[in-house]
Amino acid sequence: MIDDRYATSPELNSFSALIQNFYYTGEGGTFPHPCIHLTLSTDPGSPLTVKTYISTIVGISHERATDSCLFVPISHEINFSSEADRAGLELIASAKDSTSLTAPLLSDSSSLAKTLEQVHGMIVRVQKYIRERGEDNEETRRIGRELMETLALAPRLDAVELERMFNSHLQDVLMVVYLSNLVRSQFDVANRLDLVVT
Repeated sequence: MIDDRYATSPELNSFSALIQNFYYTGEGGTFPHPCIHLTLSTDPGSPLTVKTYISTIVGISHERATDSCLFVPISHEINFSSEADRAGLELIASAKDSTSLTAPLLSDSSSLAKTLEQVHGMIVRVQKYIRERGEDNEETRRIGRELMETLALAPRLDAVELERMFNSHLQDVLMVVYLSNLVRSQFDVANRLDLVVT
């Protein structure tokens, strides 16, 4: 088990050893497992930089052990736990292109259209790459085989079935929105009745 706490400083600083020691030995700490120290740089105009470290105590004396650490960089990989995480992060990232630094939430149909545009753009890039390399190239044959294997994994649906599934999903979303508005109205009525009674 590895605990993934983090500090908000973009680089290691004088408090890094104290933070690391707290999460390693404090109540609910990670001992005897290593505690990972993560630094995250969010400077505007520069790419997002993430670094991860584990540490070992190198205090000269027992009193200095809590604030003296040797930080060793370790490799890391950023993964999405679900497609919802990916969609949320892509939405947040799209705000950087806006002058107001905001991104509107997309409806289901707009989200589907955007996804289809992204897939179309990927297909166009692959076609361009294959045309530049030539169709009789071993590398382009390998890409073609991998694309065929990927497409074979996709479920085969005809247009009618796909439209039925999409409309069913859309109706479910609309029902959830309707129920949430109904619950909100119930709360408003209950609060007003409570104010009247008291």
